[in-house]
Amino acid sequence: MRTSLLRRDVGRIVKTLLNEDILRTVERPSRYIGGEWNSIRKDRSKVKVSVALIFPSVYEVGISHLGLRILYHIVNSLDFALAERSYSPWIDMEEQMEKYDIPLFTLESKSPVSSFDLVGFSLQSELVYTNMVNCLRLSRIPPFALDRKDTFPLIIAGGPTTANPEPIADFLDAIVIGDGEEVMVEMIEIVKEAKDMGLLSKAYILKRWAEIQGVYIPSFYQVQYSNTGRVESVIPKYSFAPPKIKKAVVRDLNEQPFPIKQIVPYAPAIHDRAVVEIFRGCTRGCRFCQAGYFYRPVRERNKDSLVKMIRDILSSTGYEEVGLLSLNTPDYTHLSELIEEILPNLKENHISVSIPSSRVDSFDFKLNSELDTGRRTALTLAPEAGTQYLRDVINKGITEDDIKMALEKAHRMGWQRIKLYFMIGLPHEREEDIDGILSLLKFALSLRFKRVNVSVSNFVPKPWTPFQFAYQKVEEIRGIQERLRAFSKANRSLHISLTPPERSLVEGILSRGDRRLSKVIYTMVYEKGERFDDYSDLFSFSKWKEAMEENGLSFEFYIRERDVDEILPWDHISLGIYKEHLIKEYNISKAGVLTPDCRWNRCYNCGVCMRLNVRNILDRGLER
Repeated sequence: MRTSLLRRDVGRIVKTLLNEDILRTVERPSRYIGGEWNSIRKDRSKVKVSVALIFPSVYEVGISHLGLRILYHIVNSLDFALAERSYSPWIDMEEQMEKYDIPLFTLESKSPVSSFDLVGFSLQSELVYTNMVNCLRLSRIPPFALDRKDTFPLIIAGGPTTANPEPIADFLDAIVIGDGEEVMVEMIEIVKEAKDMGLLSKAYILKRWAEIQGVYIPSFYQVQYSNTGRVESVIPKYSFAPPKIKKAVVRDLNEQPFPIKQIVPYAPAIHDRAVVEIFRGCTRGCRFCQAGYFYRPVRERNKDSLVKMIRDILSSTGYEEVGLLSLNTPDYTHLSELIEEILPNLKENHISVSIPSSRVDSFDFKLNSELDTGRRTALTLAPEAGTQYLRDVINKGITEDDIKMALEKAHRMGWQRIKLYFMIGLPHEREEDIDGILSLLKFALSLRFKRVNVSVSNFVPKPWTPFQFAYQKVEEIRGIQERLRAFSKANRSLHISLTPPERSLVEGILSRGDRRLSKVIYTMVYEKGERFDDYSDLFSFSKWKEAMEENGLSFEFYIRERDVDEILPWDHISLGIYKEHLIKEYNISKAGVLTPDCRWNRCYNCGVCMRLNVRNILDRGLER
């Protein structure tokens, strides 16, 4: 019965899309047609479990995301399961879907998302939460898990924002904390077993999922608040639910499947290239950086397997560029040997290599010169702060000399354009730290680059970082931005990109918020029509302010500095990091005390390796 209904729905969606000529009316039809090179179409009648993977942003952003590519490949490698993709439709397409009563559908088969057993969201930023809920609305799926009772699909999510999953906990049946490769397979296997045994009930599956390390079932936990509105406790309702949810960790990347036949989109994506993840994790210890803590410990891929992967991926895609991905690619132990081995073949075939992430103190000009194919865009460096004091506060570990020497060398080697990243609103920031940014920009301009692009982000405190306790500045940032704008106007070769402080404010409350914010998100989507908050021209702070007030909540409560002994909304989640370590790092930050990278020095007892039973044995013979 369900199969015949599905066929009818698919037929209606396809017929409506074609007959009404909807695709001719939208900005980019390629976002919705599917059928790309290397996309996978399996027969749903021949598999036990179906999964809809949704990236809640536009197609050209989502198609570039490696995490979704990996899960798509892994699920479709199972003979008893399939995965299909969907993305947030742009506003023009959403209007057509509403007009012609078309639910959110997958690209591979044009099946309604609601017809799948599981729907999985990849959450890379808090500002896509409204998109996630809007996808549920467009799918005709009740947004709150409590209202879905024993109905399917089950709604799950993963990604770095799940370091604090509480603001979206009420929408989700399950949340994956940490690495998803192994966990996803276990979750699908449990659904298959439940079907085989005739026990396909939501309660049974969720109870089994709760046994998997890294899987959080929000409905199994009770949140209690104090009279002041602070979280008093998050405790299990049932004896079988663990008091702390430990993150899932892939211990050896070399044992994990990796997508070789990567999907090649019809239209350009934001990162239109083949990609390989050369290692995962970072121990540099920047105190503002959530990714550095979320993805610990460091795990490298074998050089020889990377060489083969790169050749096979390029052969199966036809891309003219390959990206070597990690949080800081030059930290890969065998980078020079890897480049030396792959470069002759790539140059022969006119294929370029990009190293998209690189610190100032680890940028290898000689290596980048070897990689140069004549298609230079801009050299990107991230000083982050304008003075040595503030760089030490954030534990950046680079000096003024490092920055200036890198800029001078770039100019000597013929780079015409540079891009610099700074952050403002940081804890313990002073007026002279902003003077320092302007001083560095003057130095860069004095070298007479043709173009100096500067991206200035606003500091947002993130869970599971030493700065998770910090006050989030808003008014102070407005004043700093005015100084930067005035400086930019006086220098024609300088372009400064700024983020509205109101948008960072909303990101901040969603980052460190609790479950009460789920009602605010619901209000934003269902009553105020909000989505695409990560787009400046669509973001509406006035609507967020109204939604907060209507739900009896205040921005001031969420941006305040946290007491280090306060129970935080995410304390029942464990990334393997001792909270005591974060408190220590927060306390020593004001004095600008540096904590060296524990990958190359002694262990600084963050707790990850001990709790996760993972050891990093380094080539130079040191052991963490």
